[in-house]
Amino acid sequence: MARRSHAAIVVAVDRDHLQGPVDHGFENNTLGASKKELLYDLQTLKHPQADRSYFRAQRLADTASCNDVLRLAKRNSGTWLTFKPHYDANERP
Repeated sequence: MARRSHAAIVVAVDRDHLQGPVDHGFENNTLGASKKELLYDLQTLKHPQADRSYFRAQRLADTASCNDVLRLAKRNSGTWLTFKPHYDANERP
């Protein structure tokens, strides 16, 4: 299978924070397969509520380690970085 995808996602909040809705799409083409069970077409559907697909990102220091990321994940519970079911573009860090 060959898959081509596109996404538009970046909205800057400030120098160290990014957020935005994820607008994505896919084009799938089955080129062939040795077993007929592997030949099928995929269909990608977007959630009807577009505000349910979003991202948030925070800049880390160049020296950040995996342990730093894990520590931040625990510390940021209940903050701007915590996942919420619906995207709010007006929410700020």
